[in-house]
Amino acid sequence: MAISGLIMTFIGLFFPIIHSPNMGNLNYIDYITEGEISGLMMLFLLSISLGIIIAKKYKGLLFTGISSVGVMAFTLIQLQILISNAKRGIYTEISTNPFVGLADIYQDSFQLQWGLAVLFIGSVLLIMSAKKIK
Repeated sequence: MAISGLIMTFIGLFFPIIHSPNMGNLNYIDYITEGEISGLMMLFLLSISLGIIIAKKYKGLLFTGISSVGVMAFTLIQLQILISNAKRGIYTEISTNPFVGLADIYQDSFQLQWGLAVLFIGSVLLIMSAKKIK
């Protein structure tokens, strides 16, 4: 179960977590190239998890699994703030523009993607494997 969680979380880093009309789909690896620390934190936690699995000290996976969920929660909050700030900025700039309806369509195209669910399931598997082995 621990290896499955590790693999699922690692693969989830490459799956889309947000869709932006300007940049397309972004994943945690794209976040690393954008200078965000959350992608690096996920890679760091996965490398620690790999070491814990190799050393067969499975209780340590509780820490890395919960920390991974925390990083994902931080990223989710950060993305929601970014999206709401972008929406607010567009409305203040074009509030008198007759094409405000187009701005609504553009804003609605920012969407969270399924990659976060894959990452979350992988992290939960890591947590469960730490709890299962005593």
